[in-house]
Amino acid sequence: MNRPDIRTPHRRSSRREEALIGLAASISWPVVKLDEVCVGSTGTRDPGAEPDKIIRYVDISSVDNRAKRITEAKTLLGKVAPSRARQIILANDVLVATTRPNLNAVALVPPDLDGEMCSTGFCVLRPTPEVDPEYLFLFVQSDAFAHGLADLVKGALYPAVSDKQVRARPIPLPPLAEQRRIAGRLREQMAEVARARAAVQAQLAAAQALPGPLQAIMRGGYMAVPPFFMLSGLVLARNYATISWTPRNLRKYAVGRLARIYPVYLLSLLIVAPFIIKAPISPTDAEPKAWLVAMHLTLTQAWFIGHYTAGWNTPAWSLSCEMFFYLVFPLLVTRWQRWTWPVIATLALLACAATQLLWAAGVSDQLKPIIHLPDFLMGIALARALELLTARPT
Repeated sequence: MNRPDIRTPHRRSSRREEALIGLAASISWPVVKLDEVCVGSTGTRDPGAEPDKIIRYVDISSVDNRAKRITEAKTLLGKVAPSRARQIILANDVLVATTRPNLNAVALVPPDLDGEMCSTGFCVLRPTPEVDPEYLFLFVQSDAFAHGLADLVKGALYPAVSDKQVRARPIPLPPLAEQRRIAGRLREQMAEVARARAAVQAQLAAAQALPGPLQAIMRGGYMAVPPFFMLSGLVLARNYATISWTPRNLRKYAVGRLARIYPVYLLSLLIVAPFIIKAPISPTDAEPKAWLVAMHLTLTQAWFIGHYTAGWNTPAWSLSCEMFFYLVFPLLVTRWQRWTWPVIATLALLACAATQLLWAAGVSDQLKPIIHLPDFLMGIALARALELLTARPT
């Protein structure tokens, strides 16, 4: 088949589509329009012509745009079928919703719906022998295809594309055997995702079956982070606030603090090391990979904006905060024993309002040590309050 160049100046394309075309060209796969590998006319009929015949009808609401499948076809008599029920569908047809294309409502017609009807709100792609049905179905789920259609309706009051626009989308066309290999591999991976999703749903169902108080604890688990930092400030102040900060005591304090958290943290980092090595970092990411690795090794990742571009060991941000608090603690308690009740009350009030004030001032929530420093200070103030309450009268 003579393949025309589809990259004409009159054709609107997304950057993802251009990247897809470039990738296909780099491995010598032709890139064609969907119209070239799909049957031109898929057939229509008027169900009203047989008013008492039962039909099964697929409309937009029948397609789950997350699961990418037809969840339930409506069973209707021909005489009550809606005016949009006109298109004939066959097994292995690929349905692409033409309204709100950004939602990527697509589905593969199963064998039990062979010969039934679908809404004119779908573009019906019926593959020719040149393209594997599953490969075609997986392609219309791709970012390149979905974003290519979505770009066509940006700014439109009614976001919809025509069948002609859908059929004009480019698709790489490897040999049929390669199409089947790709489809098979992706099918296996998607099955693994489905199994993982089912396992998560089962865990959620089990959690929802727990008694109410336990559910409340699980839902509010993230709220334990501020008390954790408060407790850290309290414990440190009770143990170290009254010592003399000589060079010897500073070294002893630093070694003790480092030994408390870094060995276990380093072990967790070694566990995820294979993922760190293999993890690709895009040139558009906020930080280069070497810098992200350095931040994680030194436990300073939470001190900078941009550390969330790497999800290697995300919960460790709290330990990164602890490292910051350990560093500034000797400075914070220099005059600790001179804190009176008015000073403690003022610090407590400031600590309660400080986080909101920081956010209002535009401080990024990614600067975790700064955002949570008030929690740590609250713990130090509480330790001083306990010291005053338990002090023996002289």
